[in-house]
Amino acid sequence: SKVISLKELRASDHVAEKLKVAKNAKVSEIKRVRYLNRDPVSIETSYFPEAIGRRLIKEDLTSKDIFLILENDYGIVLGDAELVVGAYLADDLQARLLGMESGFPMLHIERLTSAANGQPVSYEHLYHHGDSFKYKVRVERSPSKVKK
Repeated sequence: SKVISLKELRASDHVAEKLKVAKNAKVSEIKRVRYLNRDPVSIETSYFPEAIGRRLIKEDLTSKDIFLILENDYGIVLGDAELVVGAYLADDLQARLLGMESGFPMLHIERLTSAANGQPVSYEHLYHHGDSFKYKVRVERSPSKVKK
């Protein structure tokens, strides 16, 4: 990973709602470019509640996985994640960072990750190079509750 920026800022209304923090609460924003075989494949913009983010900003985020840090170093047991996946066209900055042309198709993932207790720990926007990502989903159906 290459860290583009690390900063504390006031949460937008949307980020505050997702992280379940007060409006204008301090959050940490971490932007990184992720690589696979030395080729840039994605851009991540991640938001964390202040207590978590302040610690993460001090970590080596070029070689460590943030979720492993949260679980192994901070003792946060991760629970579920909610993902929204869609298509997106690269803007000029994204195209430059990922070595593609502006308007190139990308996969956009909006991900909200919560601890096992349900408290949100991370809200992210992930932009993946359109030809470098494959997503597999298994959907299980629970037994029907239809009365016979």
